Amino acid sequence: MNKARRIKIKVSVFEDVLPKDFVEDYELGRAWATPDMLAWWQRVMSELEKSSALAQPKLNQNLVVAATPKEITIEFMLCSRNSIEEITGTDQALGCHLVSTMDGDPFNEETNLATKYRVLMVSDREEFLERMADLADDHIIPGSCDRIFLQSWLNTAFHEIAHAVLFAENAGFMSPHEIESLSDAGDIDNDVFDCATGYGIRPLDIHDKKRWSDDMESAREDMEVYVEALGSHLQDQVLVGDLHPMSFLEAAEIEDEFHRVMGDALDGGDETPDPQP
Repeated sequence: MNKARRIKIKVSVFEDVLPKDFVEDYELGRAWATPDMLAWWQRVMSELEKSSALAQPKLNQNLVVAATPKEITIEFMLCSRNSIEEITGTDQALGCHLVSTMDGDPFNEETNLATKYRVLMVSDREEFLERMADLADDHIIPGSCDRIFLQSWLNTAFHEIAHAVLFAENAGFMSPHEIESLSDAGDIDNDVFDCATGYGIRPLDIHDKKRWSDDMESAREDMEVYVEALGSHLQDQVLVGDLHPMSFLEAAEIEDEFHRVMGDALDGGDETPDPQP
């Protein structure tokens, strides 16, 4: 019961692990994911596995049993914009912790909820450059916040992983499907929402205080504040040294384009023509 447990992370491309005909039928396309970019993300996740959040997760002891596995794996997958829209029904999401089963059941789970831990992050080259340019366009001094803007985009991965870690801890490493089944049967007191938010299970560390959520709405809000802070903390721990945020640009082979849109955002990239005599 006291054996050490940990969380591992596997990196892949969402559309590559789905059945080919499913990707084609739903016109999902494919994430922007070069081999070097995937290798960079794998290095990042290998370092992330060493953090206390993943190496020493705080499991809900009420759900830990002799059969609880020593480790679980979060599948971190880069995906296309079409895929995230198909999953979430919105064109605003940058990522998601995939708790429910996708329409069409591409993973053959035959359940309403996921049997594994999956996290998705949109990776689209043109969208990335457009977002960076939009951020730079609102800033006064070109180039002064390039790293901050890049970090804000990269943090999507850490934010969504923080969601999965929080669920895994509260669920005692059980999957959303397992929690739903036990909850529906009356074998446990908490359900999938409780495991996702900590509602009725644990207080969340928010602004250096232990906060118990008063109701379901505050539980949702507290969850988002908590995972945003945890995600940022994890990014600060991992993206250092030769894995600093700007190293992503080289791995993605997009350094020149990035610096061009960041530097040209204020003037549109065009020089004003000289007035005619």
